[in-house]
Amino acid sequence: MDDTPPQAALDHECRVLTSYLLRQAPSSYVLAKYRDAHAADALPASPAGPFDRLLARLAISRPSLLKLVDAYASVFFRTGLLRKKMVLLLAILEVSPRLHACFDSPDPGGTVGLLARIAVRSSAFLLRLLLAVVVLGPLQLAFALRSTLAAGPGRRDG
Repeated sequence: MDDTPPQAALDHECRVLTSYLLRQAPSSYVLAKYRDAHAADALPASPAGPFDRLLARLAISRPSLLKLVDAYASVFFRTGLLRKKMVLLLAILEVSPRLHACFDSPDPGGTVGLLARIAVRSSAFLLRLLLAVVVLGPLQLAFALRSTLAAGPGRRDG
């Protein structure tokens, strides 16, 4: 059974993630390569659980929540579906004829600028992570509890 999302869904996913990662729209090359990678099952295999799939769907369907979901996934679901999709897309973007310069160009500002960017971005990330834990942590707990209850009494998974 083929569970690859339809082309329109993959294109939307690619646009949302590219916009998040680079604040730009993907080229037709990037869209095509993203579709090709999914058709070829290029994502590392590991079954995504229900909460992991929810995180990916939430991030794609609500781009305004993507930073929050990404912060949560980067700590608690490092090898989850959303992060795998982002790593795959980053690999495609890095070799894209139009976008590779975004990765190869040095950041301006020297050492002081670098330290300032690190401080600002780290603080913003920590705030997003704190909010994500408050919002998504109970949801993850509910999914885990539901899974445990569905397993039934006397049965242990793990």
